[in-house]
Amino acid sequence: MLLHRSSLNQIVARFYFKKGTDEQTAKRYLMASRYFDKAIQFDSKYTEAYIENGRVNLTMRKKGEEFGL
Repeated sequence: MLLHRSSLNQIVARFYFKKGTDEQTAKRYLMASRYFDKAIQFDSKYTEAYIENGRVNLTMRKKGEEFGL
């Protein structure tokens, strides 16, 4: 069975998205953001990856503000 490149990219993007959500759950926001970025690199139309990346970046910003950063 041959996969088209776009299908393979979507599979890889989902893999990185899942890793990002795992890191997000573990409150490792920087790693989560990096995984969401990777998911977006493989599938630039992956809306959920953009949304979750925005959420973790907002969380990191709020955490930084709590510590006066």
